[in-house]
Amino acid sequence: MSISGTDLFAIITLFTPFILAVIFAVFSIFAFVKVSNMRKQNELYIKMSNDLLNEIDGVKSALEKIEKLLKEVD
Repeated sequence: MSISGTDLFAIITLFTPFILAVIFAVFSIFAFVKVSNMRKQNELYIKMSNDLLNEIDGVKSALEKIEKLLKEVD
């Protein structure tokens, strides 16, 4: 029961598309996970930026009130 060179070539030729399909599927899954994680990270950065801008607006309004009070005192 020996396998000749042509039989081995036929077997490799037969299974090559399936092997490539599995490799492509695994690569696609990894790429999808990476993009999904990047999107989540970007959403987190956007939320942090919005929170920071809200805090800056709060500080700005507090400083404007202080400035107004100081002008009234003078």
